[in-house]
Amino acid sequence: HQKRARIEYFSFHSRKTKTYRVDPYRLVYWHGGLYLYARAEEYDEVRTFAVERIEKIDVSEQSFEVPADFDASAYARGAFGIAGGKPEAVEIVFDAEMAGYIQERVWHESQQIESGPNGSVVLRMNVAPGFELKSWIKGFLPHVKVVKPASLRADIAAELEAARKDFAGKR
Repeated sequence: HQKRARIEYFSFHSRKTKTYRVDPYRLVYWHGGLYLYARAEEYDEVRTFAVERIEKIDVSEQSFEVPADFDASAYARGAFGIAGGKPEAVEIVFDAEMAGYIQERVWHESQQIESGPNGSVVLRMNVAPGFELKSWIKGFLPHVKVVKPASLRADIAAELEAARKDFAGKR
């Protein structure tokens, strides 16, 4: 009914329940889960919320209009998984040990794969560089290198350094 809502949502990222004012746009079923695409007022952008982590919802009487330029399919196409967002040019190099595995699948509809030196492959995609992409990339360590964007490479490096400290008992 295009009514604004206030949700209390448990964020895995912060490990806290947060309150958001949202304009719910669409429910999406993906890999056994139900997700809500909604504009979060606090960020003034569309975010993806796992429905099972919505702890409370209060629907207001205030109406909203879905922007004419919002396309749920385009938002989802920018995702590497379910969490959409603003796609960026991503370039990843996989060592020869992983080349066959990368070449045998379609990882994203925007992908382009080319051969690199010494049997490596270069994967280029236009995707949102979020949690799902970072997790996928880390699954190929130590046989992978993010070429771009630099911010994705830096995020993964910081996460790996934090993990190294945890494993070494230095945190």
